Amino acid sequence: MGRIPSESGPKNPVKYLTDKHRAILRRLAWGRRVKNVAAEFGVSRQTVSRVRNSPLGREYTAELNRETDRLYREKARAAIVGSVIDSCADIGERRSEEPAGMHGGFLGFH
Repeated sequence: MGRIPSESGPKNPVKYLTDKHRAILRRLAWGRRVKNVAAEFGVSRQTVSRVRNSPLGREYTAELNRETDRLYREKARAAIVGSVIDSCADIGERRSEEPAGMHGGFLGFH
């Protein structure tokens, strides 16, 4: 269970994101655990949590998530388009191998 926030908020609020803050947030977005990220950067777990839970940290994390979603959609579209192109090429190759007189009909029917 977490601490109950004080009325005045955190002692050291995050006023702007440094490169180190962004690197911490990226590691967390990749699924790294708070304690591992803290150890990697030589800071306390509380510091990592404070950065993650700050308004700026949440905004940056949302930005990372939007960018990740955009990249996945782009890759999925490319895979689908590539698959369709490959399928069309396969159909074209098979049609060129059909005996004379078989072209044009649905399933070979005229």
